[in-house]
Amino acid sequence: MGSDVDYSHLELSMMQDVNWPRMGYTYWRAGGGSFFTDDYSKVKLIEHRYFRGSDKGLFSDPLTSLQTLQGSYHTPKSYMELYAIHHFEGALLKWVPLINRMNLELALGNGAVWTEEFGPLQVETYVGLERKFKLYDQTMRWGMYYVSRPGTIVPQGFKFKFGINTYDPYQGKWMY
Repeated sequence: MGSDVDYSHLELSMMQDVNWPRMGYTYWRAGGGSFFTDDYSKVKLIEHRYFRGSDKGLFSDPLTSLQTLQGSYHTPKSYMELYAIHHFEGALLKWVPLINRMNLELALGNGAVWTEEFGPLQVETYVGLERKFKLYDQTMRWGMYYVSRPGTIVPQGFKFKFGINTYDPYQGKWMY
């Protein structure tokens, strides 16, 4: 039918949310993929796999984006990615005097991307303090996070981030 596409693409991904008794819950997502072709120039730019960076000061969804990546990267070659976040749901901070009165919760996470072109493109970790609140009938959570990249300097505006998350009562879980 006149198509000039001459490649195959395979992508595998896994995701899971795990509830730990008395220790909170973890969301994680891992995946990888590749285009199978002898000539990568045949893979159109719009078909490439894109890795989204985050905005300055804004903590975006940690299961789909990298917090310290400026802009976005793309590749037609093979890649692997891993994202995870753990919310302690007050399990650790409830034992700290004065802080336990503020109803703060601790969150830890990481993100990593490896591409055939760039090698280890990005590895990052973050820690944050979160607090739940209600806005009308919607349960929400705001958070302040400190983001780091082991071995490299984090650009200005990407070290401290603020985020907001909403609870989905139909599924019974948070967005992340």
